[in-house]
Amino acid sequence: MITTCLKDNLLKRLPFHSPPQEALEIFFLLPECPMMHISNNWESLVVPFAKVVCKMSDQSSLVLEEYWATLQESTFSKLVQMFKTAVICQLDYWDESAEENGNVQALLEMLKKLHRVNQVKCQLPESIFQVDELLHRLNFFVEVCRRYLWKMTVDASENVQCCVIFSHFPFIFNNLSKIKLLHTDTLLKIESKKHKAYLRSAAIEEERESEFALRPTFDLTVRRNHLIEDVLNQLSQFENEDLRKELWVSFSGEIGYDLGGVKKEFFYCLFAEMIQPEYGMFMYPEGASCMWFPVKPKFEKKRYFFFGVLCGLSLFNCNVANLPFPLALFKKLLDQMPSLEDLKELSPDLGKNLQTLLDDEGDNFEEVFYIHFNVHWDRNDTNLIPNGSSITVNQTNKRDYVSKYINYIFNDSVKAVYEEFRRGFYKMCDEDIIKLFHPEELKDVIVGNTDYDWKTFEKVHHQV
Repeated sequence: MITTCLKDNLLKRLPFHSPPQEALEIFFLLPECPMMHISNNWESLVVPFAKVVCKMSDQSSLVLEEYWATLQESTFSKLVQMFKTAVICQLDYWDESAEENGNVQALLEMLKKLHRVNQVKCQLPESIFQVDELLHRLNFFVEVCRRYLWKMTVDASENVQCCVIFSHFPFIFNNLSKIKLLHTDTLLKIESKKHKAYLRSAAIEEERESEFALRPTFDLTVRRNHLIEDVLNQLSQFENEDLRKELWVSFSGEIGYDLGGVKKEFFYCLFAEMIQPEYGMFMYPEGASCMWFPVKPKFEKKRYFFFGVLCGLSLFNCNVANLPFPLALFKKLLDQMPSLEDLKELSPDLGKNLQTLLDDEGDNFEEVFYIHFNVHWDRNDTNLIPNGSSITVNQTNKRDYVSKYINYIFNDSVKAVYEEFRRGFYKMCDEDIIKLFHPEELKDVIVGNTDYDWKTFEKVHHQV
């Protein structure tokens, strides 16, 4: 009876076009109604409520979001769960009709509003918004195709607009779902390259196409004792599009071809050689287990570009690489600023010293520390500001000093080589998909995470 009254009377009469402040109170109260949280009422109550809120003016929507920001953590969590449950229920009966697309779009837009509020409040963990059921219920092939169709369509047609693109709401994806989306995208690219190569061969276009373009795979033959040299020489001969093919690796003079194991061994051996301290491509701060880009590299910038390509190639081929980069690298790849905590990971002693400096509130600060706006890093001395060696760090400017120190290590001192690495990495990987990940997630994907049940995921991945 209550459900019927809500459905047939109240929800159909909800004001959404610039309602006065008093009228908005109904939107505060309705989610408190127990009937709204019964899973069987998702379509009759929750969806209509979401659709009305999505039609609100920006001003009214802002008032509603300001109210949500005042909710207790438990109440806010319950509100998020109400819309998540509705999304899951709709996926259970998903035939992609226009009505169902409209339902899910409204529910996801509601979750987007709540997620925006939560980002400002930092009240609930990101995982509270994740719909774990996506891993098994979403058609990832269709999802990837829709992403490309949407990107290619400047003035989206009605058919494109009415289809929900779930990955436009990345906060509902857990990391395994993001990885599955990434792997599906890779698989479709590989199959597309194979198809194009076969068509070119069939059309007998050898005279106009390079030898590499006609191959359905990206083939590497390397010598174990000249691994880096052979790889870099061959990479320089390939076009960007040739790299985005299925990788096949063979070691010169050895029987057997790549069925997966050789490829993993190839990346393991290659990266092991390139990152060892003796090779000199990266620097290792004293007492640290992480590596970073050098201030004065011994190699030309192009080698860092190829290293970025190889990191992207490893990820493109679903390989986990043992690369001891700090989280700061993955933040930078996602256009986020590294922090003091990242410096503590890269150089624990330096990070600890800077934290001590920040925590000290003593009157004799300058006498205790006696430091200036110049630093020593990677066997190089530099001023953080003009004439920095003569400007003393004190209680007033110490935070600026620490900020500039962090910026120097992670940005200014390595700008040229890092930008080459980044350019190479994104030659292989689509930036829009990579940016669905959080830094910690991206690190897990590239270098691995022992907390994941990878065998279970591989079974899911092969069902894609």
